[in-house]
Amino acid sequence: MVVAATVAAVFAAGVAWATNLTVTSQKLGAATVTRPVFFPDSVVIANAATAGRPDKPDTITVTFNRQILLSTICAGTPQTTESAAGFLFTLTNGGASNDILSIGGGTSCLALHFGSFTLGSPNYNAGAAITYPSSTIAMTLGASTTTVVLTFGTASTPATTVNTATIVKYTPDPAMTDTAANGVGTNTVSTTSAVQF
Repeated sequence: MVVAATVAAVFAAGVAWATNLTVTSQKLGAATVTRPVFFPDSVVIANAATAGRPDKPDTITVTFNRQILLSTICAGTPQTTESAAGFLFTLTNGGASNDILSIGGGTSCLALHFGSFTLGSPNYNAGAAITYPSSTIAMTLGASTTTVVLTFGTASTPATTVNTATIVKYTPDPAMTDTAANGVGTNTVSTTSAVQF
């Protein structure tokens, strides 16, 4: 490890605070700092109905840092901006763990590879799975990014309202790649802490 450091320290109560530290090597111990090539860059949830619970027509927007090869999400999808209905979102009771929102193909895609969301609370669903049929997915290709907007359909039964701040984590399906065949791997992204939906 090669580290060049300039430290100006202020000592208070036996603690030294560094005001300037420069690292000139990417190797820290035995680990190597490597920026992934393809990853989800942000996830934002917008409420459009009852605050604090997933309802029609709430949205989840996920932005990726590169163009997704859309056929790796759903076989046969052309490489152009797409929007379709008929997807099935499923909110699963996590028991003592956080509830999970899974994104399925429904009637629009036989085998959808988008991923799932860990909702940051076990309190959205305390019973059987809640389904949102006829949900929609819109995928917009930018010059070097992809924006995916998920819009909830009508719930099979209302979810429970959670009025406390939570953090929702998106985990993409590892089958997804960009247009250069770089896999998304295990790269995840989370919302800020807030009342979601």
